[in-house]
Amino acid sequence: MDNPRHIEVQIIADQFGKTVHLYERDCSVQRRHQKVVEVAPSRGLEESLRQEICDSAVRLMKSVGYLNAGTVEFLVTGSGDFYFIEVNPRVQVEHTITEMITGIDIVQSQILIAQGYGLHEDPVLIPEQEDIRTYGYAIQCRVTTEDPANHFMPDTGKLLLTGAAAVSVCGWMRATPIPEPLSRLTMTRCLSNCQRVRELLKTLQ
Repeated sequence: MDNPRHIEVQIIADQFGKTVHLYERDCSVQRRHQKVVEVAPSRGLEESLRQEICDSAVRLMKSVGYLNAGTVEFLVTGSGDFYFIEVNPRVQVEHTITEMITGIDIVQSQILIAQGYGLHEDPVLIPEQEDIRTYGYAIQCRVTTEDPANHFMPDTGKLLLTGAAAVSVCGWMRATPIPEPLSRLTMTRCLSNCQRVRELLKTLQ
């Protein structure tokens, strides 16, 4: 495949056979096979292809009797073909941007489903699939601690946050004896226009 996109679909399912998707995240911007920028929903998918990918993810999880939150990941070609990569049977770091565009608390829902509640019953109250909507866009960026002047070797240093109003820090940094190339600091914010993107980029600079 030539320059495929990495698309992952957020799934949540209960013990009564109900399974829904919360749409997709585009994780194509990567560094050494580590996700660096995630966008939800993907801006580059035709609506028909988006629906086909999300429906495929739901069918897969239903076929194996999957329970609770998880992610189905695909590679998508420029011609619209898509190929299954893997299932991550857990809540991923980037789940927050899906929460921002759907208004659904994935972590809380996961806990309640584990207690035996159904997807659509109180107190979970996730809507039926046809009623789940997305609102705007959200983007998450992970700050890489590498030195481009030294062959992109792992690096350390101070991180200065500018505090842009449109950007929230929802992760953390930690000191380790060996620097980690990909830090745990993430920044997310629901995007409604180009100004939000500019503010995010300003913070990352």
